[in-house]
Amino acid sequence: MDETTNSIAEWVKLVSATGIGGLIMAFFARFTFRKFAEENAASQRAGGESDIIEQLRKEVDRLAGINETLSRKVQELQDQLIQLRSENAELKAEIQQLNFQIKSMRHANQ
Repeated sequence: MDETTNSIAEWVKLVSATGIGGLIMAFFARFTFRKFAEENAASQRAGGESDIIEQLRKEVDRLAGINETLSRKVQELQDQLIQLRSENAELKAEIQQLNFQIKSMRHANQ
């Protein structure tokens, strides 16, 4: 009986050790799978972020070109505005001079 008890005890130890080893392997496999999944997701995210960064750089370059064009147009409009103000001032001076001449002629005729 002693031998049978020892045999059963050994068998229980073996099953327990195998069960614990199996659990450890299952946890390790789960951890490894999760780690690979996280690394894959991080890699995809980094690739996506790189694509977005490249698109943003292209968009910034495009907007810089538009900004430069708009700046030139604003400068042209400001130059035209200065010319129009100058022309307006000249026309006002001519109108005042003509009004003065009309008043002089009216006073001369009276």
